[in-house]
Parts: sequence; structure tokens; C-alpha cells
Amino acid sequence: MSLRASHLLLLTAIVCIAACCPTPRNPPVPPPPISIQQQVGQLNRWSRSLPLLKATMNFDSGRFDYRDDDAKHHSETANVTLAIRQHLDPPSAADVYLRGLVIGNPAFEAGRNAQTWWFAIQLDRKTAWVGDATRPPDLSALGRKQSQSVLRADIVPQLLGLTELPAPDAPPASGQVILMQENDALNDLLVVRLPSASDQSPIATPAFITRDIRIDRFTGHITEVRIYDSSGLLVVRSELSNYAPVRYTGGAAPVFPGEVPQFPRKIIVTYPAQDAKITLNFDDVVIPATIPNAAFEPALEGLKIIHEN
Repeated sequence: MSLRASHLLLLTAIVCIAACCPTPRNPPVPPPPISIQQQVGQLNRWSRSLPLLKATMNFDSGRFDYRDDDAKHHSETANVTLAIRQHLDPPSAADVYLRGLVIGNPAFEAGRNAQTWWFAIQLDRKTAWVGDATRPPDLSALGRKQSQSVLRADIVPQLLGLTELPAPDAPPASGQVILMQENDALNDLLVVRLPSASDQSPIATPAFITRDIRIDRFTGHITEVRIYDSSGLLVVRSELSNYAPVRYTGGAAPVFPGEVPQFPRKIIVTYPAQDAKITLNFDDVVIPATIPNAAFEPALEGLKIIHEN
């Protein structure tokens, strides 16, 4: 083989290697960290930009995976609608409504208004559980398999990150907020410690439940919310993704002029103790000018009513 041919062969090999093995790119550099005051302020501003919302699906894009009392796995699909009406000044618990249709027929309904929370199964069992909404849900109880707190729509705003966060300098009884940067520097972790609703202890140090909020530093979006009971047990987890801008209808306009908030289109909620998972894929999220009070009233005609304490 001539020297020229050897050079050509070597050059061809180098070109092939370069084509097959491109030079690795450096990972994107995350934005600089922000203060806890800025992080809390940004999330509370995002929450306030969504005073009302209605999320809908075009198809049966809601999926429910669970195990029955005999440990048999079930998977059901439904077309789910979610409506939320926040009360921001002064902050108080939001009104929530969830409805699931199976082949166009009502399958379940869950909601919460200022007086009542309810969860209704409208197909085979035709049963509704109803309770006092003025009593906050016992989040620690979610770690128990038979907990009725799983049925309460009250926790939906918390799992979406919509609940107003306490100020970083708030007294401990109102809640404590800690901001940490994760090891990969790609996410911030906001740790919120709140007094447990089930704590009846007279001792000076009350029990706390903990809510971890994971925030993508590139987008500022909440990607995960985890709630732990006072012993540190994970009781419920939500994963939020596919953020997209909301639409305005009926003459509604952005709360902050020029700022159109984004809302997650995919929401996965997991209850470890109940071995249950809910997956919601919304196609459209709108902010209407108003949502009538009737939307947050239970429709329980023809159902067996079970009153919860």
C-alpha cells in the first residue's frame, strides 16, 4: 500500500470515528440560586395568578390504578374535569370539584366548599362519604391504608403547589419554610413544615407534617410535591409535568398584566399506603371570569350517605 493510500485510509477512519462519536456537549448551566424570599414569592405569585381554573380532557385520559381488599390489581380509565376556586384575600382553603365520567356516564365526584367535603361513587356502589370541611384534612392519616383523608379533595391544591406558602420569617406555629439546593444543582427543594391537624399533644413541641416542593431551576416550575407525616413516612406524592400556558375565557384577563401563567397538563398522584396511583392528562386549562357556586355543591341524590367525623 502506497503512503498516499495509507494517509487516505487513516483520514477516512478519523472521519468515520468523528461521525459516529460526536464530541460530548457540556450540560447547560443552571441559573444562579435565588433567596428563600424570592422562591416563596415566585410560587405565591404563580398561585395568585390562578384564582380560578378549569381543566378538562378530550378523551378518557384519566387512569386509576389500585388494589382491592384482596390485593387484586385494578386499572380504570375516566374522563376527568377539575375546577378550583381559590380564596386569596385573606387566604383560606380553596373550593375544589372533581368529576369522572366513564363512557359518558357519571362514575365519581369529589369536592369541597366552605362547609362540606364529599366523595361519591355513582356507578356500582352508589355511596357518598360526606364530612365537615371546616376541619382540615388529617394529612398524617394518609399513611394508614383505610384513611378517609384519601377521599378529600381538600388536598388537591396542596399537591398542585397552589396553597399559599408561609413567609420565611413567619412564627413556627404558622409553619416553617426551608430552601435547599439539590446536589445536582438543577432543582431547588422547598421544605414546608406545618403543624399536624391530628396533633392533640399538650407538650410544647407539636408534631409537624412536612411538604417537600421540588422546583426546576431552569423553568421555575414545580415538578414534584411530597407530603410526609410527623414520623417522616411518605404518605402522598404528586408529579407535575407538561406545563403549558392557560387560556382565558368569558372576558377574564391575567391577574398580573402581561403574565400568562402555565399549568401542568400531566399530574400523577401516588398513595403508597393504599398502593394507588392516579394519572391525569389534561388537554385544556382555562381561567374563566367566574365559576358559579353551584359548581361546588354536591349532587348526591339517590346515593347512600356516610357521614364522616
